[in-house]
Amino acid sequence: MLGIEARAYFGGKTWPEIVPALSNCWRRNYAAKHGDWALVAPVAYDAWSYKGAREVLTPDPSYGEVAS
Repeated sequence: MLGIEARAYFGGKTWPEIVPALSNCWRRNYAAKHGDWALVAPVAYDAWSYKGAREVLTPDPSYGEVAS
């Protein structure tokens, strides 16, 4: 999920440009429960670099529901 969301958030930036932000995010929020960034980075990269169509399973939340 992180890789998919990173593509939407960071847009046209390259993978090397966004890795520091993603790894920091992972370390702060997910590492304790899901393991080290080095273990998930290849999967996040695969999701980030996927070029096929993506199916939206839920509609976008209203502005007030978006977490900051």
